[in-house]
Amino acid sequence: ITRTEIDQILRCTLLLFGGRNEEYLLRMHPFLDKHLSIDLYALARANSLEEVARALDATGYGKLYRSCLYAENSSYLTFEQAFEAHFTSVVKKLVKKCFSGAEEKALHDLICRSLDCKRIETILRTLKYYRGDLLLESLISPALTSMTLFTEAQLRQFAACEDEAQFRRLLKRTPYGDWLSQSSGDSPEFQLQTHLIALCRKQIRFSVHPGVVMFCYLLLAQNENNNLIRIIEGIKFNVPASVIRAHLILTQDDENGR
Repeated sequence: ITRTEIDQILRCTLLLFGGRNEEYLLRMHPFLDKHLSIDLYALARANSLEEVARALDATGYGKLYRSCLYAENSSYLTFEQAFEAHFTSVVKKLVKKCFSGAEEKALHDLICRSLDCKRIETILRTLKYYRGDLLLESLISPALTSMTLFTEAQLRQFAACEDEAQFRRLLKRTPYGDWLSQSSGDSPEFQLQTHLIALCRKQIRFSVHPGVVMFCYLLLAQNENNNLIRIIEGIKFNVPASVIRAHLILTQDDENGR
C-alpha cells in the first residue's frame, strides 16, 4: 500500500513538472482510490504542486511533500529522493517489527537486493545522461541507502565515479558482480531484474521463512504483471512476436513451461 501511494504521488508530481497534469486522471484506476489513504481524485484535480500539497495535508505524506516543495532548488528529483527514502524507512521498520532472527535477516537481505537493483539502475542512468548536472552523492545518501548490501566504503567509491565504466568495475567487487555483463545485448535494467526474478524463483521453493516466500511471491506477481503489459502493448502496436518475447523477463522455469 505504501509503495502504491508513493508511486501515485510521484507520478502526479512528475506530470505537473512536465505540464501534463491532465494525464493523471486518465491513468488512474478507481479501484486504487478505495484502498489507499490518499485521495487520488484530489490529486487528479490539482493544477499545481501547492494543490497537491493541500490534498496531502491530512495524510501522513503532507509534511514530507511540503518539505520538498519549499526546499532550495526544488526539482522532481527532490521529491523522488525524499519519498524513496521514506519508503525505505517504512519497510525497514516493518521488517524489524514483524520478524526476528534468521527470518528477519533473510527477508532484509532479499529486500536489500530488490532496492539495490533500482539503485544500480539509477546510478547508471545518472552517469550516462546527467553527469555534471546531478551529484551521485545525493543518490546514495544515508536516508536512501539504509537498506543495502553495499558497504559504506563501496558507496563512497560509487559517489566518486566519473563515468559508467568506472562504476561497472567497482560493481564487480560487490554481491552483484555477475549480475551485469557488458557483452550482453540486454539493458542493465533487464539483466538486473532477470537475476532478481531468478533468485525469487529459487527462494519461493526452498526458503523456510514465510515472510521471504511472501515477498518473493509479490515480486514474481509484479514481474508477471509487467510481462502482460509488454505483451498487450506489443500486440496493440503490431510489434513482432519475437521482439515482444525478447523483452519479457523470464526465468528458466518460464522457458521450460512454454
